[in-house]
Amino acid sequence: MSRLADVVVGVEMSGNSSKFYPSDTSSAAASEQGDLLSSASELQQPSKPVALVHLDSASPREVKVITVTSVTLTLLALACVLGFFIVGWTVQRKHPSLVFHSNAFEAGNLAVGSFSLAFVGGFLIQCLRRCWQTHRHRLEWKRRRKRMASLAIFGGCLQALNLIFWIAANAHVVHVRCSWFSTTTNILNILSWTTWNSLLFVYSMSAYSLNIWSPKKAELVKQIQHPLVMDAPWTIYLPHLYVWVVFEITLLLPWIFFYNIADQVLITPSEKTGPDCRYWKYDCHPSAFMRVFSIVWAVMIILHSMQFYYFTIKTQYQLRCQPFSDFRASNMLLKLEKSSARLFYKTAIISVLMLSLIRPNGCWVYVLNWLGFMPVQISATTFVTIQLFLFTPNKPGEGPSLERWLQEPAWAEEDKPDKLAARLASAASPEDKAALHQLPMFCMETALKLHRWAELAYVDFGQKGHGKLANNGGDVIKKTTLQGVPSDADAWSDEAAQTTSSQPSLEGDTAAPRRRKAAKLRLMSPREKLGNALRLLGLNDVESFWDPALDTRAVMGWAPGLVVLAFRGTSSMRNALSDLKVMQMDHPVMNEIGHLGLRVQVHSGFYNAWAANGLNAKILDRLKVARDARICVTGHSLGGALAVLAAHDIQMKLQPAQLQVLTFGCPYVGNAAFKREYEASVPDTWHIMHEADPVPHAGKFFGLFKRAGQRVIINMPGEMVVQPSPLEVRIQRGHRIKDHFLVAYRLALLAVCRMQFTARGTRSGRTGVLAMGDDLALYEDMRADGFEWAEMRKAARWGQILLERMQVPKHPRPWHRKLLRNLLSPLGTLIRAVVRHLHKRQSQQGRSGNAQKDAGVRVTGDSAMHPASPRARSVPAAGVSADGLTSSGVEEERGVGSDSRGGED
Repeated sequence: MSRLADVVVGVEMSGNSSKFYPSDTSSAAASEQGDLLSSASELQQPSKPVALVHLDSASPREVKVITVTSVTLTLLALACVLGFFIVGWTVQRKHPSLVFHSNAFEAGNLAVGSFSLAFVGGFLIQCLRRCWQTHRHRLEWKRRRKRMASLAIFGGCLQALNLIFWIAANAHVVHVRCSWFSTTTNILNILSWTTWNSLLFVYSMSAYSLNIWSPKKAELVKQIQHPLVMDAPWTIYLPHLYVWVVFEITLLLPWIFFYNIADQVLITPSEKTGPDCRYWKYDCHPSAFMRVFSIVWAVMIILHSMQFYYFTIKTQYQLRCQPFSDFRASNMLLKLEKSSARLFYKTAIISVLMLSLIRPNGCWVYVLNWLGFMPVQISATTFVTIQLFLFTPNKPGEGPSLERWLQEPAWAEEDKPDKLAARLASAASPEDKAALHQLPMFCMETALKLHRWAELAYVDFGQKGHGKLANNGGDVIKKTTLQGVPSDADAWSDEAAQTTSSQPSLEGDTAAPRRRKAAKLRLMSPREKLGNALRLLGLNDVESFWDPALDTRAVMGWAPGLVVLAFRGTSSMRNALSDLKVMQMDHPVMNEIGHLGLRVQVHSGFYNAWAANGLNAKILDRLKVARDARICVTGHSLGGALAVLAAHDIQMKLQPAQLQVLTFGCPYVGNAAFKREYEASVPDTWHIMHEADPVPHAGKFFGLFKRAGQRVIINMPGEMVVQPSPLEVRIQRGHRIKDHFLVAYRLALLAVCRMQFTARGTRSGRTGVLAMGDDLALYEDMRADGFEWAEMRKAARWGQILLERMQVPKHPRPWHRKLLRNLLSPLGTLIRAVVRHLHKRQSQQGRSGNAQKDAGVRVTGDSAMHPASPRARSVPAAGVSADGLTSSGVEEERGVGSDSRGGED
């Protein structure tokens, strides 16, 4: 271990370090990977098997099914909103009682309600059945899983009751003619609104459960190191019942006053035109009392939504000040709840807005509100089923996947063998040891170094100078020494290369001046990039390969025992055309039948760029002498896809001693059969993806393409998720193309290293980053990009936590104070402006009146009618100026003395 790492370990193991750094639990790989929702104290080897839920180990297929289902139901809800709006706007505005002529609306509600009830009931029964199985097999329920599963089951039961009441009300209207306003219908809808009230409260408490809890009893603090509200007793939710109680009172009061007498209804027929009551004309205009209660109900629903978003925002602020590795599951669950609840509340708000545009006091709107609004029911069903899916227990005997061991990264390359040995030693069975021996481990130091080579691939070394150059395809540029640049550096023109590389490419060449200035990273010349890349990995020689037909470029670095191959991404129109050729083609090397009877197929544009004009043969022929060396292949965007194809061919034809692939922003390359064959041959493959980069997530084409290799998700705040679960991959998707640039990946990697010295870091991360600093080349490279090594060492020496760039308070300002301030601030500004205007006007009138009185001039006749005429202009009297101020006052104001005659000359 490095000297700097020894310093930080010595400080943190002392007794006074607990107040500076949060404890690190990421080293407990076995227990942590199998128990994502446990607190720090529960990350020990369990005495008996632990009950896991889908949130821990959902398969990609399950995540895909639940995602497609939720999106489909949401689109169906929005389509229903639009359909009701069109019907209400075109028909019901002209004929208010037309809704009573048939039972089509009630029949539609019955169909959708029955389907929703079967959907929710299926998920609820499955969840309860799995809970019973875990009880029979005596599996241990951790506190947090049990609390969240209980809330999910309670919400599912409430939604099932809500749907039952909704179906019963519509069935009663269909069975009993003209019973829209009967007592039975009103009672059923009051019960339905009560379940709505309770369901909204459960939504808010689910978000509240993720808040940080500060228990008063010291023994609870010792038992739970990072307590959340879900660790507290159930009574902690009681103080937040005020919204539910007020809403329930407003629901019951109208029923007490109006619906407690049999056959007394609020809406009565205004004209009976025949024996069939369905064709009577009804007056649906409610009384003032009911209008007030309708407004109160709308306000209470808004308060429920504000309470939910307040707890989610508060949780988000609190998690920004907590160790990310300890609260990784909480961060994921928060994003899931925000995304699913956002669909529900947006649908509800859009529904209310569209209904208000039709006719708020019409019969159509009344029936929609009182007999149940279909789109809101569909959205609530979607949200409840997602919650039930997340917290449904796994089958007994289904433990955590071995892929969760991949989530433990190595920071420094010198510590990677020790971490691999420790991971292998902690395996429980020989089968697990054999499987773990084949699993790779992500290394941050390797990622930082290979990032420079992915950047170097964008440099065009030009065609000037003596000797053979890159455009001939695989010719040596120049041998270099470990000290940096070639001895005859004029072999290629710096000026020409600088001009070419300074043009921003389609895939984010980091030489773009504007982007680099905003990122505050150093701007290196091509010569500096080459020397820096060679120093980082201790390479001696460098070669470049170029296919002029498709403009495919690659650069290769050499050293005894190490070869680095980097491919350039999209930087020309010919590269863009290769990206657009999305049709799949059979892989020439693997043309046999693959996974599930599928042929091994790859992206035709990517493969043609790799194999065009014999470029692949030249590179493979050059690598034949390096079979005993460690080969690292990297690339950005299109270069990442070429790196995957090249690595596969290298492994199949050369079988080197060690092959490692690390890409940045790599798109999809092949189908499911290619994924299976590739991962079996090249397991040590890591795809680093920026959280907001849309390119790695695009081009899947309804599942035709699959990701081959392991994922690492990073972002600008410094969060890093190694080997994310399918749920984490689904929720961490962005849409900012600027985050696809290589400079964005560089900033995110540095932010991950910097975050380890904040309150969100871990002990292993701090020691690993400091161990990376023992590499002098990497130390200088990171320091030149603004990494504060001196501050990091100071923090390690004295135990000080560095503040993040954006200071985030643990508790945000209360939302009601912000709301009142935003509402009253414009009103206060307006009042102050009016007061100033009135005061100024009053003072001007007083001054003009005093001036005319003191002047003693009386204007009459034509002078009064034409004050602008020469006769109308009165000369101020002695001692009075034209603006009404005395001359003495003006002179005193100017600092000039006046005599006793009032300032006369």
